[in-house]
Amino acid sequence: MMKKIAAFFAAFLLVFSVPVLFAQMPMGVPVAPGISQDLARIGVVAAAGGKVELTTPGQVGRVAQSGQPIFIGDEVKTDAQGHLQILLLDETVFTIGPNSTITIDKFVYDPKSYKGEIKASITQGVFRYVSGKIAAKNPDSVKVKLPAASIGFRGTIVGGSVGTNGQGLVGLLGPGNNNDTGARTGSFTIDGAGGDHQNVNRTGFGVEVGAGGGLSGVFQLSDTQINGLTQGLGGGQGGGGQQGGGGGNGGSFGGNTNMGALSGENKVVTGDNVTLAGGLNNLNNNMNDVSTKGAQDALNAAGGGGAVPNGTTTYEQLQTASGSGHYANSGSYSGGGSITVQGNIIFGPSGSIGGGNSFISISQSTRFDSTSVGGGSGTSFAGRSGPATDLSWHETASGGNFDFTVALSNSNGVVAQNAVVNVTYTNTGGGAYPTSGSGTVSATLSPGTV
Repeated sequence: MMKKIAAFFAAFLLVFSVPVLFAQMPMGVPVAPGISQDLARIGVVAAAGGKVELTTPGQVGRVAQSGQPIFIGDEVKTDAQGHLQILLLDETVFTIGPNSTITIDKFVYDPKSYKGEIKASITQGVFRYVSGKIAAKNPDSVKVKLPAASIGFRGTIVGGSVGTNGQGLVGLLGPGNNNDTGARTGSFTIDGAGGDHQNVNRTGFGVEVGAGGGLSGVFQLSDTQINGLTQGLGGGQGGGGQQGGGGGNGGSFGGNTNMGALSGENKVVTGDNVTLAGGLNNLNNNMNDVSTKGAQDALNAAGGGGAVPNGTTTYEQLQTASGSGHYANSGSYSGGGSITVQGNIIFGPSGSIGGGNSFISISQSTRFDSTSVGGGSGTSFAGRSGPATDLSWHETASGGNFDFTVALSNSNGVVAQNAVVNVTYTNTGGGAYPTSGSGTVSATLSPGTV
């Protein structure tokens, strides 16, 4: 266990040893003086299971993987089998279960003084929050917004659920008076959209939130409610085992490191709530917030710029990413002309580039030729492997033949962020069309297809 804890902190220090960081929506807000925009990453995916899509504003969604960096404003969504753990720079941990959505809206942190601010939004699903250093320094600096309420935290572990109409349940899960670190009992405050306010400072107690923002009184949670707040966060008892294979490790996402052991909060049950021991012990068995695999991936990411390193895109990355995008730009053409590119890319196992309303045109003096808008079939990258630098296809237009070769590269943690399109044109239609020649266009990925 001590080796696992040491490995976690070694990985954490390598990935998160950064100067003062300021990050806030919208994208592009300046960071502290001397800090590059590349340091706008605010944390890392500690572990992921099922299908989890991570979308940065203005960019194409991608499948979340352990060790992948998290940027300010990233929206994270899980499917019916999905679950994800996010480890922020100040050691705050957010865990979400199936059919859940979370966005980190604001993150400000000074690792020297531990001062900062966190704002997050959870619009649906099941979640758990474990306090980090920012909340320990100033509890009022961490806020989580729900559709009909907002929560503030004081050195604690809180679980919650949000339904489709905004109604929900929020409960205090620890640490309790009996915790084995001597930590003070945590608490949370909740403010409903309807003006109600409640303070919860007893482990195993919670508040219900109505769809309109009305709050119930503070009440003791039942075992069923406790289990409802923890189900799916760690895969459950005897769950799917380690990510990528293997059988029941009590629902581990990729390792056996127990967050209770790391935080010293194995004894989260208070003396006056022993009747909830069964439900809260089940919580402990699911608290794998920082898995061995997640920590190792974070360690690898420290030397490689993240789970999606900058540089040449691979076909494997194209097939793993999700969503769609397009490239559009112009470049020079031999003989004093220009080339215009408008091309789609569809990510996934059956993905392709080109097709749809993609086209390439050449303009040279009074001569012009173009592939048919909406007529290009593009080329598939399904089943291919290795560097995605040789995507090519041929199209015939009115006055000649177009041959394209596309090379893709990653940037800022985004798969295929950049495309370089080399075009060779052969005139077969005479003087009314551009002369035979070639040219190059560089373009940046934009969301959606054309």
